[in-house]
Amino acid sequence: MHRRLLPTEKWRWYREDVGRPFGVAALVAGILRLLPMPANNLALGANILIVSSITLGATAITTFVTRDWIETQISKWKSPYAPKS
Repeated sequence: MHRRLLPTEKWRWYREDVGRPFGVAALVAGILRLLPMPANNLALGANILIVSSITLGATAITTFVTRDWIETQISKWKSPYAPKS
């Protein structure tokens, strides 16, 4: 499809919607991988959950759609009586 309809958009999509989130996820997970691993299973499960949540959050913030949605929600929270556009 991109070959005929949107040849220049394909590379922008790869870069912005695939490459940037993948790079951030790999970077954050790689840095957090350097943390010491706990000995018991419960602490290990909690560590995996926390690292996964931080990686998901960092990746979500790098996507334009999610970041715009978060900014919209914050602006609604700050001024709930502002006129809607």
